[in-house]
Amino acid sequence: MPVYRVLKCRLGDVLKEYDMTISDIAENTNLSESRLNDYIDGIKTTMTMNVAMTVAKTIGCHIEDLFVWEDS
Repeated sequence: MPVYRVLKCRLGDVLKEYDMTISDIAENTNLSESRLNDYIDGIKTTMTMNVAMTVAKTIGCHIEDLFVWEDS
């Protein structure tokens, strides 16, 4: 069975795909625009499971869509 590892966050790409902004996510969650920008800019490469699920549900995507994955 493969083991998966997150390579990078795709939040910026996913927001474009769903025609949403960082402000849209920040307004509907307790996450700051600054923190969301850190994910988009690669300063933070991974999110906690709680944050990822909150963001995914707010966008309307699957949690795995938020990342580029590598399997081994």
